[in-house]
Amino acid sequence: INIFFGFLGFILKPENFDPILRSMKKDSIIKKSNIGVLTSGIFWLVILSDFIESLGELFYKKAALSTGIDNIVFSNFTTFTAKIIANGNLWIGISFYILNFFLWIIALSKADLSVVYPIGSTSYIIVMILSMVFLHEHITPLRWLGVCFIIVGIYFIFQSTHKRETLNND
Repeated sequence: INIFFGFLGFILKPENFDPILRSMKKDSIIKKSNIGVLTSGIFWLVILSDFIESLGELFYKKAALSTGIDNIVFSNFTTFTAKIIANGNLWIGISFYILNFFLWIIALSKADLSVVYPIGSTSYIIVMILSMVFLHEHITPLRWLGVCFIIVGIYFIFQSTHKRETLNND
């Protein structure tokens, strides 16, 4: 547990966010006319947030698998809860979610929710890749087709913000 809180303390140091915040300022999101516009700095901040969220999901899954309980029902819920709370993977997952929370709040403070939230769907793609690599899950072609649709949707959202930015600057 000491390692968990040490890791969390290291990650949440403000200086670790400096390059990201400098990138967002460089993209001139601070100018009043551009508030809410998605810049490349915010886009990559959302991707980083999604990656960290996906790592949290991976550790949650590993914690659940390590309990050895396949079917959680009322009669074994207490045993399952005791096993999962004592598992380090759960706490690592929680730490990733805490870090994700702060990154997400920063992104939401800099761009419109209607833009940032759909781009957050990259976590679905990242989770699939992590599941395939680390959990050896089989990803069907139909799921990969779904990933293609997510990517196309993100592209449309990103393009719509650039058109808005152009209109705001005119």
